[in-house]
Amino acid sequence: MCRKRTIFQTFLLGENQSGAQSKRLAARTSGYIKYLYEIDMKMTQKNRIIMQKHSMTNTAARWEND
Repeated sequence: MCRKRTIFQTFLLGENQSGAQSKRLAARTSGYIKYLYEIDMKMTQKNRIIMQKHSMTNTAARWEND
C-alpha cells in the first residue's frame, strides 16, 4: 500500500528519483524556499501562515503533475 507523498516530503526525505530529476527538484525547491522567505519578511504573522498553507499545497500539486 503506497500512500502518495507530496513532493516536499520526498525532497526532505532525500529519496532519489533519477539523478537529473532530483537535481532539478532540489533547485526548484530551494528556489521556492528562498521565495517564501522573502515574502516572510514583508508579511504579518497571520497573513504569512495563510499564504504558506495555500501556496504549499498548490505548489506540491503542481510539481506532482510535472
